[in-house]
Order: sequence, then C-alpha cells, then structure tokens
Amino acid sequence: MKIGILGTGAYGLALATVLKRNHHTLTMWTKFEEERVLLETERGNQKLLPGIYMEEDIEFTCDIKKACLEKDLIIIAVPIAYFENTVESIKDVIDNKVAICIATKGIEQRSGAFAHELLLKHTNIVHFAVLSGPTFAIDLASDTVCALTVGTCDNDTKKKMSQAFTSNHVRLEHCNDVIGVELCGGIKNVMAIATGIIDGLKQSDSTKAFFENRALHEMVYLIEMLGGNRDTILTLAGIGDFILTCNSLKSRNYTYGTKVGLQSSDLEEYENNTTIEGLYTLKSLEQLIKRKNLSAPLVNIIYDICVKKENPEQLLTTLVEI
Repeated sequence: MKIGILGTGAYGLALATVLKRNHHTLTMWTKFEEERVLLETERGNQKLLPGIYMEEDIEFTCDIKKACLEKDLIIIAVPIAYFENTVESIKDVIDNKVAICIATKGIEQRSGAFAHELLLKHTNIVHFAVLSGPTFAIDLASDTVCALTVGTCDNDTKKKMSQAFTSNHVRLEHCNDVIGVELCGGIKNVMAIATGIIDGLKQSDSTKAFFENRALHEMVYLIEMLGGNRDTILTLAGIGDFILTCNSLKSRNYTYGTKVGLQSSDLEEYENNTTIEGLYTLKSLEQLIKRKNLSAPLVNIIYDICVKKENPEQLLTTLVEI
C-alpha cells in the first residue's frame, strides 16, 4: 500500500518502521524543514529513538499535499494540540475514499473534542479508525512482539489497517467503540501521572494498586457518560495500555508524576522541555468534566495538584475518601 504519515515524532517514526517491515511505500510529513533535513541525512532521530534508523526509501517531506495525494492510507500522528490545524491543512487535498488512521491521543483543549470529532468536523471522511494500545514507540521500532487496538465501525478501514500493520510481531485487536478507544488512550496518561505521584511520595505497592483499581472504575464511568462502551476498558487500549503507562519508567507521564510527588527541583524544567501528553489531556478533561457536570474525583485532584500546585499528599486523602 501507499501510506502517508503526518507527524515525525517518536510514535510516527515507530509506526513507520512497522509499516516498512511490511513492505509498504511510505511518505512522511513534518512541518519543520530542519527536522526534515535531520531525518533525510541521518535516517532517524537519535534523540527520540536511539539506535533506530529509517530505511533509505522512506521519503520525508514538508509538502503535506505530497504526503496525502494518491495514498491508500493516511496516518495522523501529530500531538492533539496540533491535530485540528493538520486536518484543516489536508481537507481540500484528501480523497473522501481514503482511509484515515488517527494515532493521536488526547482531547483537544479549546473545544473539548475528540480527535475523530475534529476530523469529521472539517472533512467528509467516512473511512477512519483510531489506533491505541500498550506500545511505547521504542518497543514498536525495535520489532518486539506488540499489540494494538483499532477502533472503527468501517469494515474497509478495518481491512486496510490489518493489511498495513499485522505481522509476526504485531497483532491488531478490533473494536467498534471509537469513543471508548480514544478516551482510554487519553485518560490512562492522566492516571499514569498519578501513579508517578504515589511513587514519588514513597508510598507502597499496595497504595498504588488501590489507586489503580479506583482509577479503572473512574475510567469506566467516564467512558459510559461520554458515549462509549464500558467493556472497552477490557481491551488492549484500555487496561492493557493502562498497565503499561502507569507502571513503566519509560512513560514520560509517570516520570513527570514522580517529580511532582517528590516536589523535585527540576520539575518546572522537565515540564517545559518535555512533551507530557497527560498534562495537556488533564486540562482538557477537567474542562469537559465540568461542562458535562460529571463526577471524577481522581481527575479533579490530579488537576488540583498538577495545575493549581496543591500538595501532592491530597491525592492520598482523596483516595481514602472516595
């Protein structure tokens, strides 16, 4: 297949390595000429994915039209803050018959919209899917055995996604709950911040297990209240990604949380110089919860600690009280 990937961050590059191993033709778009030159000359980004190099026939471009025209599948892997602008840039370029894969996680801050809602707002696309699951970029790129959830109600897109990604090392799980898959992919990053806070506070594994159980219950509640299926929590995009992100030192969200719990001296520097998806989603989710008048005490207290800079110990107090 001919595939365009919009976004050359760690996850976009990792997805490209998977697709290239399946012998697809790839064009990758970045907005930044400096980044394009780096990728073109060094065949990788050693800061993002150390030890990973891209094959010579992967094309890098700053021309978004080139990345989208005459493609069978387009993967959007930009941060959620830039998702709407990216979609607006391609709305007059893409064929409505093309399949779109949304690999972006989170909720847009200004509107409180999911990525698929922003896609449908600006295009007439009917063939689309969301991709999520327990995979760090470096693991995907290193060809380890991994699995992902594809959320779509469209059989044509489901088939294209299977053709694109399935291999001896990558398994796809299919789910027709687009909202649930997107919510899981965003909220687990928020909860990973909290597990980091608990470890930063030097609490026991028992305390962390207590939190994770309550967190999963709150996620199920939010999925149902926002229009998803509660059973989606049992998918790879749900509990699978939750386990990975909340318990791994590779998680930037977890690492950020430990610094919050420790009240680390380099917390502000880390926050300013690191992409922390969960922090952006936390702010979006807090607004959405208030607008919908929903009950989410864990999200509320994580917001108070990370945004309002309240005492991290309040997470433990809330946990006992709810």
